[in-house]
Amino acid sequence: MSKYLGYNSLIRYGLGIIFIANALAAFFAPDELIEIIKNSFVASLLPVSPRVFVGVVIGLNDSIVGLLLISGFATRRVALWATMWIVGVIIIIAKPLDMLEHSGLLFMSAALVLGDTYPAAKKLYQCSECGLSYEDKIWKDKCEAWCKKHHTCHVEITRRAVKNKS
Repeated sequence: MSKYLGYNSLIRYGLGIIFIANALAAFFAPDELIEIIKNSFVASLLPVSPRVFVGVVIGLNDSIVGLLLISGFATRRVALWATMWIVGVIIIIAKPLDMLEHSGLLFMSAALVLGDTYPAAKKLYQCSECGLSYEDKIWKDKCEAWCKKHHTCHVEITRRAVKNKS
């Protein structure tokens, strides 16, 4: 699979687009975000008006995070910041359905922080005679040759077969 269409890339693009969309909302249609800030405990902690906070802090933050995620630059660090930002958003909005919606984004950003924790699946080569699988094509070929000639398996060859995980 192309590195541009892998799971992490698709998560990066999706999360980045969401951050860009939120940045555009902060710049061009900030009323809903301003209302959320005004109705939260954060309003009393801000050194600036909610309108300035939404336009400058949220707009710039979300633009930068979105562009960095889409570009793939410093993905884990950006995703860590995005994770902390989303946790802050969840705390501020404090509405169950909105919190649930944002938790999906939280899991997406956490997935980027954790990265690929599972190794890529190895290509296995299967003997057409007995069905055993090998990581190396050479051993698959040896197994097939032996099986075809002797109609049985060879112990020294089969000990190199991959154990079935199921």
